[in-house]
Amino acid sequence: MIQMQFIIILIVDMLSVIVAGIVADISYSAIQGYTIHLHYIGALLAAALFVFFIFPFFKIHRLYGYRLIRQGYRLAFVWLVVLASLIICFFLLNVSTSYSRLWLASWAILGTIMLFFMRLFLVPKLMQAVVKNEIYTNNVVIVGVSQVGKQIVQHIQTAKNKWHILAFFDEDREQHNQWVEDILIFGGHTALNHYFVEAHEVDEIWITIPLTQIELNEMLHNFRLYPVVIRFIPHISVFYAIESVEFMLFQHNFWAQMFKRLFDLALTTLLLPIMLLGLPVLALLIRLDSPGPIFFQQCRVGKNGRLFMMWKFRSMSREAEKLKLELAEKLKMEKLDADDEISDDVRFKMLKDPRITRMGKFMRSYSIDELPQLWNVMKGELSLVGPRPALLPEVVKYTPHQLQRLYTMQGITCLWQVSGRSEIPFEQQVELDLEYIKKSSFFYDLWLLLKTIPAVLYGRGAY
Repeated sequence: MIQMQFIIILIVDMLSVIVAGIVADISYSAIQGYTIHLHYIGALLAAALFVFFIFPFFKIHRLYGYRLIRQGYRLAFVWLVVLASLIICFFLLNVSTSYSRLWLASWAILGTIMLFFMRLFLVPKLMQAVVKNEIYTNNVVIVGVSQVGKQIVQHIQTAKNKWHILAFFDEDREQHNQWVEDILIFGGHTALNHYFVEAHEVDEIWITIPLTQIELNEMLHNFRLYPVVIRFIPHISVFYAIESVEFMLFQHNFWAQMFKRLFDLALTTLLLPIMLLGLPVLALLIRLDSPGPIFFQQCRVGKNGRLFMMWKFRSMSREAEKLKLELAEKLKMEKLDADDEISDDVRFKMLKDPRITRMGKFMRSYSIDELPQLWNVMKGELSLVGPRPALLPEVVKYTPHQLQRLYTMQGITCLWQVSGRSEIPFEQQVELDLEYIKKSSFFYDLWLLLKTIPAVLYGRGAY
């Protein structure tokens, strides 16, 4: 089945590239008023050959159908690698002047569109036609032999769905090589490495037990170059949400999600260059204000418990995480005044946080520190509008009702961000997030983006 899948996708990709090149040439010829360039056929065949050798190297043969929604940028990147390799060959063979730059640019754009839609619509249909009665599944491993993990396996084994559980991973050595619900406990976290992921074509890693920030960062770092989705599933209701959202994607919300994603990409493409223009000045000011890196990365929980590294400009001292534990203890022991403490049962916030640098205070007042998250939007980990992504220690404390805020794509701005930000109690933030999920639409997102501008300028609740 895997070989058949591989061959089908490779043939479709090669044909997509050739057709895109022909359409680009016809369009170019119509604009210029010239005849179709027959010598371009050699370039098209060479590109198809490059696709044959380069695409398998990047291991994107499982990237089709709904998987393309969350990782389509990888397909576009590999296609640009193919095109760049072809252009380099043109220069080496001293034939670069024979090919129009406008045609190459058109080919790059049309090729991306053609590859995307062929893999999105045609490839799944071909799979069903060639291999009838075959259910194409996502290969999943579960970290933690917990009650939640066992409930998930029981549900998957009794229900017809698209997940195939490969193995459990748990730190309890006494359970290694044992079987739970007919699933092998393979080993500890260290055994879950890129060799296992590559050999078994793992699509998703589900974490059902609390892990330390260090363990999470290490896992995200190890698999940053692989098309693996890492999710945190603290409660069985989160799994049911994943199940319902994934199955409904193509039936009900596909075009809405597609349009939202295209809007995010278009606006982010305009905003990123503006951020890059001011980057040297911001970097210099951050370094002059306090020692440490310019950027700060932190593991956050995204849609349906998916973990990712969120980017920010560093607004705190380098010892911020260590000082957080000390401050939390201090708040408990000394019971500071309500004016100095706004932490609650879930989140930790201080009105006068000593960890924040002078430059950090300025950036937070105008949300400048959030600008690097545009890169997360480009990668499909965040949206411009959506509930703010929470920390894992906070999500662990969520009730089933509060977990509903994870059922949609998390974002840079949201309803409570434009209504008072951190001044709003967490319980009210959750209700506003759920209200947004119910009302979510393109015009509602546009309205929230416009309201974000005065909210940022006035800086109310920003600390």
